[in-house]
Amino acid sequence: MPHTENKDVNIGLDPVTIDWSKFEKNPELNPMDNPIGSVAYYIHKRHNKYSVKYGIVYQHYHDCVIIQNVDLRDRRMVKSIYSKKPIPFKDFPYSTPWYKLPKGWNWNTRLFEIIDEEMTEEEKEWFDNGRIDKPESIIEGYNKGFLVNVRDIPYETIKTVIEKAEGYKLIRKPRESERIIDPNRPVDTVGVCHLQIFDTYAEAKAACKKAEQELIEQSEMSDLDWTIHLMDNDLNRWARNYGISDENKRRARQFLMELKDLESVETRVTCEGIQYKYWNKTRWMTVPID
Repeated sequence: MPHTENKDVNIGLDPVTIDWSKFEKNPELNPMDNPIGSVAYYIHKRHNKYSVKYGIVYQHYHDCVIIQNVDLRDRRMVKSIYSKKPIPFKDFPYSTPWYKLPKGWNWNTRLFEIIDEEMTEEEKEWFDNGRIDKPESIIEGYNKGFLVNVRDIPYETIKTVIEKAEGYKLIRKPRESERIIDPNRPVDTVGVCHLQIFDTYAEAKAACKKAEQELIEQSEMSDLDWTIHLMDNDLNRWARNYGISDENKRRARQFLMELKDLESVETRVTCEGIQYKYWNKTRWMTVPID
């Protein structure tokens, strides 16, 4: 798996030295499976849809791997009266001085413009040939600055303030929100269980398709099929978490399957055993296992 050669410079929120004494080591996690500085793919769910995200491994915890999200560098340039030449968005002030409205002004007059900085020839070549399904391409783009940490991309916009007594000024503010921390801002880092990390884009994409296919299959189930599906999930979790034998698991399932109006039954797992009740009742009953 490709990785950066100098992770202290290129990776993470800040250069750090990992102190394993602060964390409980996970015996199932081999850091070499997802070494710091390597590319990792994971599944992201938003608005009930699945997509593949990628980032660079930053840290290992006992229960997850911390992934630094990366994206294309911010090429926005602001063209306005504030400066003779367009300046990078990140260098634009949070508030400019007040200016007189330009001659011929009306409400449709554009008082500033956002344009894109031209790519270098090297960046154009990488952009044309780079693919997110190639970890080595992601690492190359990151080390050359074509991809950057999401936290380094200003998640802001430029607004115009107009006052009769003052004229107008331009302000830089968080996008879609007056608050300093915008809930819509992309997450800088994400903690992902190592079992849900994929080494290749193809594996992650296949997992997305599998999840979507399971939803389609669920929609085709009858109410009875769905009840049995949920019941089997609880039975499997009960047996796995409490060391229940296959025989006792089979007997518990047989008991549940013989209940009347099975499609109206719901189950749950407790320390007392596998329990059930009818959805319009409040009393939970434990499946008897002699």
